[in-house]
Amino acid sequence: MTPWHAAVCRTAESLAAALACDPGVPDVDTALCARAAVLDHVATVLADVVPRTRGQATRRVVPLTLVETDPLAALGHVLRGRRRPELGRSPSELLDPKRACDPLTGHWAAAGRHALIAGRDWTGHAVGPLDPAAAWHAVGEVAALAQAVAVLDQDLLAAAGGRTDVAAVIASTAGLRLAARETITLAAPDGPPRAGGSPPARPDATAINEALAARSDRPSTLPKEVRRLTHLLDQAPELTPHHIRAGALVTRDLCVLAARDAVSFTGADLRQELGDLARCLHAAARHDRGEFALNPVRARVLEFQLRDLRATTKLAFANGQGFGPEESTALARRLPDVVEILADKTRAQIDNARWALPDRTEAAELPYTFASSTEPAHTPPSLGALSQAAAAAGALREKAAPPSRPAPEASAVHALSAARPSIRPARAVHPAAVAPRNGPGLSR
Repeated sequence: MTPWHAAVCRTAESLAAALACDPGVPDVDTALCARAAVLDHVATVLADVVPRTRGQATRRVVPLTLVETDPLAALGHVLRGRRRPELGRSPSELLDPKRACDPLTGHWAAAGRHALIAGRDWTGHAVGPLDPAAAWHAVGEVAALAQAVAVLDQDLLAAAGGRTDVAAVIASTAGLRLAARETITLAAPDGPPRAGGSPPARPDATAINEALAARSDRPSTLPKEVRRLTHLLDQAPELTPHHIRAGALVTRDLCVLAARDAVSFTGADLRQELGDLARCLHAAARHDRGEFALNPVRARVLEFQLRDLRATTKLAFANGQGFGPEESTALARRLPDVVEILADKTRAQIDNARWALPDRTEAAELPYTFASSTEPAHTPPSLGALSQAAAAAGALREKAAPPSRPAPEASAVHALSAARPSIRPARAVHPAAVAPRNGPGLSR
């Protein structure tokens, strides 16, 4: 085993350990620094082994036809368009092995250090000339690293807490996971026969594959992702009509999938209520009078969240499987909040003159006019549909939510307990216990 291969294996083991960790909140700058070091090395090896992957940086999205016909070129295309993170601390400080940090941050830092060592060994000609089998082996190894980074991007985006710079860095490598996965398939030892014999086993890819398989067995956190969507919609200062329609479309699909197994607190099914809500949301998602935002903004974190939920629903429809009674019921209790926020945000955008639409009235003097909630000719159809959806959401909440607990009876013990100061010492909350889990999002 060459020094370069040993460093790549240690990088893979660190990424596999990060994949195996429970979703937490690492130091985001450390993770970004390590991520950049790993992808830099992947790009360097790929450019040296496969010269056609070289070229100038590009911001264009990788076409799916390129992923199918030439995965290596697609992976190079994605890597050329990656953005460099802007960090306030130096890599030597962020990746310092002696710095105290949580386990997840430590795994990220170790991956970054080993990737830098692998880069030094590679550029120092420690590898030597590669025969075809060894070249394919090197390509498969670095593609496995890229795939692990792409999967960890979901947790990193969730931990960033709405930082637009992190979202921009991750968005610049859209398609990385797909291109890396196809490249791994192409470079697999059991693939088509190649000159030079079969390459040796890849312990690095094995560790990453085992970690990815373990992540797929984790319990679903879909209700938490819907709660995060609710928070992102509520905090967004500006929303475009596309954001509203995309949110209605995702929520509609979640209603349809949850209707299969969701039950109320008393055990009654919620198919009627969820069906009524889905019909209203379908109208809100599909009806379009040409309205547009006067000052559109890119809500990247929200778009990533919508895209991730959309991918989840499409996969569930394709597999013909629901979410199960427990998760469906939890979804049914959270969906009314999303619907009501969508309706409130739509009305707020219209009332604050943030949207416009074509003026098709006979007395129109200008081709466009402000959207209005009071003039039917100038009212976006999504507003009425979302108002009906909000009413249906209220009926769903009333039937799905458990009854409220009665207030405790007044007593001298309760009064004294409330007046007596607590003597329990404050306990620090571990960062891994406070981060919602979700992943990347929807663009048109």
